[in-house]
Amino acid sequence: MKLLLDTHTFLWFIGGNDELGQNVQLLIENSINECFLSVANLWEMAIKISIGRLKLEIPSTKLLTEQALRIFN
Repeated sequence: MKLLLDTHTFLWFIGGNDELGQNVQLLIENSINECFLSVANLWEMAIKISIGRLKLEIPSTKLLTEQALRIFN
């Protein structure tokens, strides 16, 4: 199955947020499924970071290289 993650889903998944249902978490973790992010997701995160509405515990470059690759490999 191909999964296009929205920004909240991606952030909740990498952050281990309980708002993300267990079924969704299992779908993302299942290596049979292909997960995708849109360029719009990255744009949305960049805008929210720049205006102070999104605070990340790790630098955004590390988020993309480590966390996104963890999901999408």
